[in-house]
Amino acid sequence: MKMYKILLLAVLMIVCRFGYGQELNRIELLNFYDSVISDYYSRGLFNKTSQENLLLSDSLPNGLRLRYPNFTLKPVTEEAGLNIIESTKGKSGRLNKISLKKISPDTLDLVIVGWGVTIERVFKIHKGRVITKSINMAYGCGGTMGYIPDGRLVYNKNRDKWEYHPYSVLLEKKREKLEANR
Repeated sequence: MKMYKILLLAVLMIVCRFGYGQELNRIELLNFYDSVISDYYSRGLFNKTSQENLLLSDSLPNGLRLRYPNFTLKPVTEEAGLNIIESTKGKSGRLNKISLKKISPDTLDLVIVGWGVTIERVFKIHKGRVITKSINMAYGCGGTMGYIPDGRLVYNKNRDKWEYHPYSVLLEKKREKLEANR
């Protein structure tokens, strides 16, 4: 009986893994990133003075385009990003990261999160060490409406293709849902 349960569990795991959902190929994944990034930075919420946006390089897939009509992406390490921000006039800027979240086998979310960074020159001694700069990183919250990704891919089984839902559509659906619950 115990062996039967183990075999049944193994079969169910294989069926769930391969029987539902659709694997996303590399080109579709890059197009998804491209669409979300284009929508996000075209909204013009951040970095209005600079057309170059700092993104942590370890959050970007290989092969992603970096030049867009109105802005460019600059992949950096955290340390390099802080050095770039420190060299700006106001010693402040944004450092972003892109996260791909698998919600289910048929749903993927892409979220762009960022830190507002301010760097100050200071001179103080802390625990026997000389400190010459203070780095303040403020993480933005998602707001009062709850979780809304910057883009979502949903696999439509009837049409046998992935469908892209931009932030604007997801925001409107969230507003409708909140209004219906009032």
